[in-house]
Amino acid sequence: MTRSKTPLEQLLAQHWDGNPEQLLSLIEQRLGLRVEPGQLESAPDVSTFATALKEQVDHPGRLERLAERLLQS
Repeated sequence: MTRSKTPLEQLLAQHWDGNPEQLLSLIEQRLGLRVEPGQLESAPDVSTFATALKEQVDHPGRLERLAERLLQS
């Protein structure tokens, strides 16, 4: 049984196979997080990268809610 992707995972997955610079730009501009390219490169998958992003913030739930709003827009 596979688990459902979180809103953050869904948002990242939309851009995962594209240009890494565009994904980093999206994260900085839309989510307000600075991410080093090496952090993206070292993540084996979207879920791992999403978890790493949530570990950078004080309130991971807010990050998920923001991702959910971005998905709806």
